Amino acid sequence: MHRPDLSEFGVNQQDVEWTEKTEGQLPLVLFVISALAWGVYALSNTESFHLGLALLFLFLGFAVIFLTTMVLMFPAELLLRFLVPRYRRAQRYRKALEKFRAWWVRTQKEFWSSLSGKQFEAELATVFRRAGFRAELTSATGDQGVDIWLPYRAR
Repeated sequence: MHRPDLSEFGVNQQDVEWTEKTEGQLPLVLFVISALAWGVYALSNTESFHLGLALLFLFLGFAVIFLTTMVLMFPAELLLRFLVPRYRRAQRYRKALEKFRAWWVRTQKEFWSSLSGKQFEAELATVFRRAGFRAELTSATGDQGVDIWLPYRAR
């Protein structure tokens, strides 16, 4: 496995930084938009302008605003993915880089040395599964010293 390169995904470092910044600001932007929308709704549904009543609506509607923000997050991110190609490409690069880093960590001696016995067995079973075996971890007691069972498959 090789380290992903920005050019393979058609992005540069500024695109990646912009994507991270956009993702970080998206919840705040959606929160402000939904708060303003609910504030306008509260003001438009009063017979006369009552600031106290509007503020009460805003404070009581905080949970509704929060839920609205969370509901809008998914469509907003989908819109970014489909309408802004550099966002989509930068996300694919970041995902590939994350996958590479996870792989690289597992190639280091320190990673394997830092595992407990059970963690080591689980990681080793994962290695066997990736190699095409059906690896099964045995129970902690009564296994007669067997930690991973690799059932024989005749071909």
